[in-house]
Amino acid sequence: MNDTDIHSPISKGSKRKDEEEYILYESLASMVRLTKLTTIGMRYTLLIETIREL
Repeated sequence: MNDTDIHSPISKGSKRKDEEEYILYESLASMVRLTKLTTIGMRYTLLIETIREL
């Protein structure tokens, strides 16, 4: 067994881990954006309902 056999799976594994972390980060960022948009939408809905009651 030589060095390339030892290091090859590790480098592939870390690359895959980096890709998984990137996907996880992007998913989290999407959820944060969606939450912000939902919050803004709820605020405007509440504002419109308040104006209608006046």
